[in-house]
Amino acid sequence: MVVPLRVKAHLGLDAPRCWITCDEYNAFDWPGVDLLPTPIVAPAYGLVPNELIEAVRAEMRAARAHSGLKGVARTK
Repeated sequence: MVVPLRVKAHLGLDAPRCWITCDEYNAFDWPGVDLLPTPIVAPAYGLVPNELIEAVRAEMRAARAHSGLKGVARTK
């Protein structure tokens, strides 16, 4: 799924084309070894519109329904 230009600009993403992979997800321990404390409590890049989150959820559900959703182990 391509990230809409308006959302991309809002988040400060500079790649010519940004996308979200909806047929796989990262599986990891939370909190993990890569999680470090930070004084910033606000989102670092901005909020993603709820409509985009819901569209990603729908795509992931469709992938799961067709046995196409894969987990990728990220914990070391």
